[in-house]
Amino acid sequence: MIKFFRKIRQNLLMENKTGKYFKYAIGEIVLVVIGILIALQINNWNETRKQINTQNAIYLIVKEDLETDISGFESFIYEYNKSKKPAFEAVLNKELTREDWENNPSYLEVMKGYEDLAISKRGIDQLKKLSGFSNNLEEGLTSDINKFYTKHILEFNTGTDELGEQFTRNYIYFQNFDWYASFLMQHKTDGFIDSFYNEPTIKSRIATLYFIYRIYITDLENYVTNAKTLIVNIDNHLKEIK
Repeated sequence: MIKFFRKIRQNLLMENKTGKYFKYAIGEIVLVVIGILIALQINNWNETRKQINTQNAIYLIVKEDLETDISGFESFIYEYNKSKKPAFEAVLNKELTREDWENNPSYLEVMKGYEDLAISKRGIDQLKKLSGFSNNLEEGLTSDINKFYTKHILEFNTGTDELGEQFTRNYIYFQNFDWYASFLMQHKTDGFIDSFYNEPTIKSRIATLYFIYRIYITDLENYVTNAKTLIVNIDNHLKEIK
């Protein structure tokens, strides 16, 4: 093709048709420029298509993260409602006798620690690293995902920190009692039961812990509800592009 155009130029020059030569040369330049622009457009389209495919693959990872979190959080909520919540309500709202404590070891749930939870962030972390992430925050699925994680990570971290701090304060406080070591290591409850009736601050500490738990559980429930909605949105988006 290049030889063909070169031959035309040579013939025009040999025939002394300078005007036609320049017109032809300009036309050839225009064709070259158009070819370059088309090539750039195709390259840009390919890059955009590649980025969209990568983005959709990340959406699937986000979905997997959400499903993992939903499973873990729902299990945590179930166990809380099954054991800890009834224990808190019994200890705080009933006039428990020593016999009640001795016959219902479940009441001691108010003294136990809690399972560490974490929000899975593989997908959102990869999405933030994707080129053009900041340009997609105004609307669309990327925006919905970013808003979801921004809100719930803040709430989750705040709740986890408050719960951990209250447990730490309680453990430091209980370490001052002679019965604490035997209660912790041998599960002997006599000393704790005596202190529960004689030290009003113990009940206050348990009430504070219950209050924090209730907020924490509400945040987890909201996460689960909103995560399920987001999964539906991801599924709908992926169906539309097929």
